Amino acid sequence: MLSRDFADPQRHANWRKLPAFSDQVIAEVFARLSARGVFCQVNTVLMPSNADDLPGFPGLPFWPALDLWHLIPVKGAMAKGWTEESRGRFAATAAELGGAPGPGPTLISPLPSGFAELPLAEIRGSRPTEAAVRGRSCTVELAQLYIDASGHVLPCNSIAWEQRRTIGFGNLHEEPAEAILARRSRALESSHNSARLGCHACDPLNFAANSN
Repeated sequence: MLSRDFADPQRHANWRKLPAFSDQVIAEVFARLSARGVFCQVNTVLMPSNADDLPGFPGLPFWPALDLWHLIPVKGAMAKGWTEESRGRFAATAAELGGAPGPGPTLISPLPSGFAELPLAEIRGSRPTEAAVRGRSCTVELAQLYIDASGHVLPCNSIAWEQRRTIGFGNLHEEPAEAILARRSRALESSHNSARLGCHACDPLNFAANSN
């Protein structure tokens, strides 16, 4: 899985405050992984500042090797930058990209969850309230796990930073992966996070789609 928020590698690097990596090198790595049958995915944080940049992604040299492109709506203060105009432009762009033929990944966008139809105030809202998440279960953690840059193994990538050690299943720098995965299995069999701690980092749109 690769995080890529702008088609231009230098713009992405500046945004993430990371070195700029060669797209050709990334393409070679993805090609080798794809040839082995490894599922290859790119995640893009969808923001008002990059929504108009999305048509440039399919031209990236590693695009044909990808299986999935996931557009994840931005959370926090930046979500307040959405306007009706920018949201409408994104909806049209996403629909066009999703219907484009040829090699490349399947596009997963927030449109099916109501991104284009919900009141703009809900799209701008950064996080669901504690009352909204308490007592509700999440289906995402049953099908995936997430390892952050610090080695924390988490139910997903929308756990608030301040809760990562509390809600996480362990840290790869501190104990073997086998022990962490065994702890995850035991946790998922119980109501390990019935209070939904950390879920306030999940945007309301995704929470509505993924919870029950």
